[in-house]
Formats: sequence, structure tokens, C-alpha cells
Amino acid sequence: MIDFWAPWCKPCVEFEPDYSALAKILHSRPNNMIRLSSYDVTKDKDNKDTVVRYKITTFPALLFFINGIPIQYEGNRKIEHLFQWMKQILDAPQPLELRTIEDIN
Repeated sequence: MIDFWAPWCKPCVEFEPDYSALAKILHSRPNNMIRLSSYDVTKDKDNKDTVVRYKITTFPALLFFINGIPIQYEGNRKIEHLFQWMKQILDAPQPLELRTIEDIN
């Protein structure tokens, strides 16, 4: 999962502690296959291309990649909600091929 953010974005700054906490939770799970990353769009000279490519219209934007296919998380950004959404993927008995967020619900 990649958190696309900007330092001038107040919701991005407020979300950072929950995103860091989620990273610690995922890191502690045995056999965890999910990695979290952050992407400051203001640091990349090509950030406009990246934002356009992934159709990012608001910040923070969370994109989860499965087999190279981006799925934008549009739910509540509290750690409990994010973790529950990801837990469905983590606890799946076999690899999932998901195309949209509705496939998870």
C-alpha cells in the first residue's frame, strides 16, 4: 500500500501516526506479505504524471497494489478500519485476485 501525501495537507499530517501504527502491526504478523510505503508528491519532479496515472484527486490517497493493479482505499482512515480491510486480505486462505474494492467487501 502506498500513501500518496503532501506536507501542506493537514489530513495527511493527521493520518501519519495511524499509518505508522498500521505498518508496525503488519510488520509484527507472521508471514506478512503486505508492505506500506509513503510517497511525498512534492519531492518528485514527475509527481504530476504519477498523480494523473493513478487518478489521485485528494490527499491522502491510499493505493493498494495487487498483482500490479492499484485499488484505491476510500474508507475511513482510522487504523481500525484500515486494518479490518487489510485483514480480509491477510487472513484469506489462498491468494486473492481482486480488481476493485467491492471484491473485498
